[in-house]
Amino acid sequence: MSAPPPLVRSGCRGRFAGFGLLFILVLGLVVATLDSGAARDEGVVSSLPGALPGPAAAAAAKKSALAPKVTLESSPKPAEEGAPQTRRPFRIVMVVWRGVTRVEDGFRDYLAENHIPNELIIRNLDRDPGKIPALITEIRDLKPDLIYSWGTSTTLGLVGPWNDPEPQKHITDIPVIFTLVADPVGARIVRSLDQPRANVTGTSFLPPLGAQLKAIRSYRPYTRLAVIYNPLEANSVLNVKALREAGGQAGFTLIEKPAPITPAGGPDAAAVPRLVREAKEAGADFLYIGPDSFTAVVGSALTAAAIDNHLATFAATETPLRDAQAMFGLVSNYYTLGKFTAYKAEHILLHGLKPSDIPIETMKKFSLLLRIGVANAIGLYPPVNIVRYAEIIDRDSPTN
Repeated sequence: MSAPPPLVRSGCRGRFAGFGLLFILVLGLVVATLDSGAARDEGVVSSLPGALPGPAAAAAAKKSALAPKVTLESSPKPAEEGAPQTRRPFRIVMVVWRGVTRVEDGFRDYLAENHIPNELIIRNLDRDPGKIPALITEIRDLKPDLIYSWGTSTTLGLVGPWNDPEPQKHITDIPVIFTLVADPVGARIVRSLDQPRANVTGTSFLPPLGAQLKAIRSYRPYTRLAVIYNPLEANSVLNVKALREAGGQAGFTLIEKPAPITPAGGPDAAAVPRLVREAKEAGADFLYIGPDSFTAVVGSALTAAAIDNHLATFAATETPLRDAQAMFGLVSNYYTLGKFTAYKAEHILLHGLKPSDIPIETMKKFSLLLRIGVANAIGLYPPVNIVRYAEIIDRDSPTN
């Protein structure tokens, strides 16, 4: 077994050094141009070495940032043709919340590109936490080498809170690596980012909330921000709480629209158009779409209703922009996040490191995405510097 790269506790380097060192050039340039005095005073601007402006940046992002070449010096080399395979495949149970996403694509591609033998067993909770107890029983019977956990609700259900895990109820003796968790500390999955649990570590993905709010302001000033969310999702509740606190500090009003709960016990998708209309009638300048699986699933209906009501939308995650019609957003790339998560998993599987030795890190390279067709449809054309530095997803007007 080859030795691991010479740093884990201090942060994963090698091919992913950029994740820990690079920040938001695009946002910095936009804010610096549109609000230079305030941006400089608030310390927002940060440079990205070697960044390309405008269309070149978008092209580079598609070729490299979205699907980077990944080759660890310490990764196992492919066996020569005809050579016997001595390493058994690592058994990985992949638990997803709402089906396979681009995060899982990145994770699987990393394993394949680095010739890490694996047996992936995928289990989809389909947004039903009631399936977790039976799944935990199955996982114990499968005796996997690693559990991959997608999202806050999934991870909490599998491992419990850090300060009150129950060995009979939760996984405490199998390595777990989580991903797409917005706030692992606030959700009580871990005590702190640099203190993972004995069997739990992972990756986070949200841009800092302050950076998100500055991105919205760089589009146009606002005094009222609306949010539609699932009150049953821990990550959504935490995100709304953070927005509420930020509003008190930054001087904007947060219009909260929790989805009503149906008799079946889930959020009511049919209520989405009404909630959007009420947000517009309440004077919202923007509709904020946060890290919420419910709004991701109903994203098409949510963003179509926003267009019908001429309400601008900002997304903090990639799905409402790529798969629906959110107007713009500051996001982490899901595919790259999947590769970053697999990079950490490699240290557990191949190098024998304990999850507690691998710090939890947040993605720090973000993309500003824009649907200019949506902006045209609602009559809110973006400032020139947003157009110049954003990756434009669609130049056509949306079809309702």
